Amino acid sequence: IMDPDVFTSSNVIVQSNHSSRPSLNYDKVSNILSIKNSSGFASYDTIDITLDASGIKSSYGYALDGDGDGVPGDELKVTYETAMLADYDTSNTIDDIDLAMLLEGLETGDLSFDIGPVVGTAPHFSARLDSLYDIEDVMAFVMMWNWYYTKNTIMFAEYVPMGVPLSFTSTHDSIRFSLVEDILAYQIQVKYPVGSLFMTNAFQKDELILVNNDESKGLLTMVVERGNEGAFSLPIEVQGRGADIQISFRGVGKDGQIISQSTESAHIEGIPDEFSLHQNYPNPFNPVTKIEYDIPEEGNMSLRVYDLMGREVRTLVNGLQTAGYHEILWNGMNNIGEQVAAGLYLYQMKSEGLTKTKKMVLLK
Repeated sequence: IMDPDVFTSSNVIVQSNHSSRPSLNYDKVSNILSIKNSSGFASYDTIDITLDASGIKSSYGYALDGDGDGVPGDELKVTYETAMLADYDTSNTIDDIDLAMLLEGLETGDLSFDIGPVVGTAPHFSARLDSLYDIEDVMAFVMMWNWYYTKNTIMFAEYVPMGVPLSFTSTHDSIRFSLVEDILAYQIQVKYPVGSLFMTNAFQKDELILVNNDESKGLLTMVVERGNEGAFSLPIEVQGRGADIQISFRGVGKDGQIISQSTESAHIEGIPDEFSLHQNYPNPFNPVTKIEYDIPEEGNMSLRVYDLMGREVRTLVNGLQTAGYHEILWNGMNNIGEQVAAGLYLYQMKSEGLTKTKKMVLLK
């Protein structure tokens, strides 16, 4: 049993970088020294506690043996790491699971999820819990999430498929995810070639959306509060001919339960800025050549091959074409399936009053 009078701030030295000075209380019955902070210890702080052997003695006058070697006179030093605010599942990350748990607390009124209001700066906030769920709790979460995704290296999560399979569709300007029931929050990551894909801000949603887009690494991460919507559309803009991307999705329900997760691959088609007809390749050619053409908007167009007399040799395309980058092969055959003679030919693209013509050479 320790002498309670020795537990003073001179003999029990508590040091931290972000927390206020705590109080000391020694219980002789349980032989437990309690170090408490009435305002709470700061988030993500390091607390060093040193018991000074020169001043701490037992009720019988024995000095402290901090290292337990049987010889008194050694100090005892203990270090504690405080939890990260908003990291409800203590995973050392702040993600969709944590958001789902916050939303569950807001829904049920379970005060164990209360984290606000806060004072200080992220991540070393000190919570001033008010037993209320309001905007203060949401803002505390948002500030911690923003700090975490700004200060930490975020990796693309390749999930093993679990739960309800992910369903999504993609176009040149959006990726649309179907959302199953029971999801409270979800995380979306898109890994893309650097410089090929950009996210626009045309969200039509009142619920919380947290976004981190690291364009230097080609990684978009979003954590989203599920509302009443059955699907979520991610507005994007694709540069050039398109991008091969990877998508990871995880949807979380009550108690941090994973409802759906998986990682998928997709190709997002780009849309050109103008009509264009490219030089065929190879040129000269034998026996096949490729012709590429760009269409900025859906419409009717034709692509035909002519000889130098202006006579039509082959119709390659004639009809409705979707917007995008297109290509087609010509094998030197005419419209009735006969091989044409070697020589110089013209190929011409017509669409909405526009005409573009180029030359190519067929060798034998």
